[in-house]
Amino acid sequence: MHKLRLLAAAIVAAFAIVAAAGPATADEAPIFYNISTDDAWAAGMALAQANVATSRGHKVTVFLNVRGVHLADKAAELGTFGPVKKTPAELLSSLIEKGQQVLVCGTCMRAGGVSKDDLLDGAVVSNPDRMFGALTQPGTIVLSY
Repeated sequence: MHKLRLLAAAIVAAFAIVAAAGPATADEAPIFYNISTDDAWAAGMALAQANVATSRGHKVTVFLNVRGVHLADKAAELGTFGPVKKTPAELLSSLIEKGQQVLVCGTCMRAGGVSKDDLLDGAVVSNPDRMFGALTQPGTIVLSY
């Protein structure tokens, strides 16, 4: 009986330690933005939000795929996102300058006619290992545009 009480006390203590540690705060949760459009309004919303998340302490990864690869093309003229009056390229560059990760799907780049030389400085040609590595970090919040 004494051993059973010790075991019960140990279980209660373990739960108390875990409960005291609590879940990760929102500031600690990495955010993965999956962007598959080159529409300045939709992509601008995601990228403006990613910049706000950055200012709140989140680690941000932007994954550009399908038509979204055009957002990282330095020569692309895609318009501005009205509420912040910035182009997607300006919003991406801001994220890169703040140390956030911008991954661009290599397969989609080839299909969309975008070369590595066309990319904004700091944007990285992605592969499955990079993309899934960022996507599957514990606690990651995934948003798709």
